[in-house]
Amino acid sequence: MPVTPSINALIQVGDFKTYYYAPNSPMLSKTDLDDLFQGIINGVSDEIEDYLSHPVVVRTFTATFDSNGKPFLFLPENPIVAVTSITIDGQVVDPATVTVYAKGLYYSSGWGRPQPVIPGEYHDGLSLLPSFTPKGISITYTAGYSVIPDRILMCAKQLAALDANESPAVNNWLGKRSVTASSQIGHDTTSLDPTARTAIKARISTYKRKYL
Repeated sequence: MPVTPSINALIQVGDFKTYYYAPNSPMLSKTDLDDLFQGIINGVSDEIEDYLSHPVVVRTFTATFDSNGKPFLFLPENPIVAVTSITIDGQVVDPATVTVYAKGLYYSSGWGRPQPVIPGEYHDGLSLLPSFTPKGISITYTAGYSVIPDRILMCAKQLAALDANESPAVNNWLGKRSVTASSQIGHDTTSLDPTARTAIKARISTYKRKYL
C-alpha cells in the first residue's frame, strides 16, 4: 500500500531526492524508494514538531474551555494564523472581532477594553476582562507557519538523510544495482553522522515555543 504524506509532512519526496542524491544522478528518476522516503519524511516531521512544541504546517485546531478569569485565556497551539469561529455558551461570536498578531491575539470588542498583547512574547490566547468569566468557550483557529522557515525545511531534509543513510533498504536497493550510496548521495554524509542529530535540531532551537 502506498505511503501517503502525513498532515504535517514538511517536505515532498521529490524535494528530498533532489537534496539527497547527487546532481544528474539516475536515482532522481527512480521511484522504487519513494514510499520508504515518504515514511521517513513523515517521521522526521513529527520529530521536528515535537522538538519545537508547536505545529509547523498550518492546520485547524479547536480549543474548548471555560474562562479562568485571568487577563489571557491561552490557545494551546501557535503561531496563530487566523481565528475562524468562536462560540460562547452556544452563542456565535463574529471572528472578525478578533485581531491577530504575530505572537497572539485579543478579543477587541464585546468584553470591554481589551488587554494588550506584549510585543515579542508568546501571548497566544484570547484576552478577557478579569471580572468576566464566561463558560463553554469554543474557538476554532488555524496555527502554523504560512511560510515555513528555510532553516526548518533544511532540518527536515538533513534528518531524513540521516534516516535514509541508516536504512538497510536504501543500501540494499543501491547495492543490487551495483551502485554505492557514496557515489549517488549529493551531500556530505560525514557532517550528518547519526551522533549529530541533536546538533541538527539545535539549529532550529530559536523556533521552539516560548512559554510565559
